[in-house]
Amino acid sequence: MLTLLGEMALAAFMLTSFGLMPTSRIRQVESFQVVMQLLALPMFFLAGAIFPLTGLPRWLSLLTKIEPLAYAVGPMRQAIFAHVAVAGLLLLGVAIVRFAKTG
Repeated sequence: MLTLLGEMALAAFMLTSFGLMPTSRIRQVESFQVVMQLLALPMFFLAGAIFPLTGLPRWLSLLTKIEPLAYAVGPMRQAIFAHVAVAGLLLLGVAIVRFAKTG
């Protein structure tokens, strides 16, 4: 749990830093939200937090390699799954395979 909390703190610091770089030049408060959503949503989807990063087209896998949040999601996932029982991992794998076949 401490490993996960440390990783989440580092990821939050990284995302805050990346958010402050472009938005520090914005003069209108209304533009801040637009710029943050323009940066945050692609980073979230390209990080592999929701969808696995395996089997992607080449151009998309190249984008995930330069996306910094992807390097934070992997260690967080490992910290969580290091303490999950093998039976739970097998059930998760079966659910993922079934979802991939139907979707």
